Amino acid sequence: MSHDLFDDFHNGREYERFAGRAITVPRAPGDQPDRELLEWHGAEVFRG
Repeated sequence: MSHDLFDDFHNGREYERFAGRAITVPRAPGDQPDRELLEWHGAEVFRG
């Protein structure tokens, strides 16, 4: 579990139930996350 989740979200307990589960996206394209913004976030925020 990420230390950020642990620190920022009260030990990350509310996210433990999602560990190991697949992430799904909405079917409607307008409801899906922007791929370019996700790539930016991954490169600039998580930085490997």
